[in-house]
Amino acid sequence: MVNLDPTTHSGACHFAAGELEIPQDRGYEAEDLLTGERYLWNGPRNYVELNPNKQPGHILRIHRRMKIETDFDYFL
Repeated sequence: MVNLDPTTHSGACHFAAGELEIPQDRGYEAEDLLTGERYLWNGPRNYVELNPNKQPGHILRIHRRMKIETDFDYFL
């Protein structure tokens, strides 16, 4: 996504999480390939802000599976 307008724009980004088989009750990570920042997202709608003076665009890599406590060996 990119903002070509000279003013800041923000809103909800609609993402088809179901197409990547991401369960509705599990979070996932959106990694910005331009800045290296990582965002924790949940569900199909997430907040995005594009400021032309700071960050006019995002190229996001979605990491489908985030570990939860039961995924680790020490969990009983």
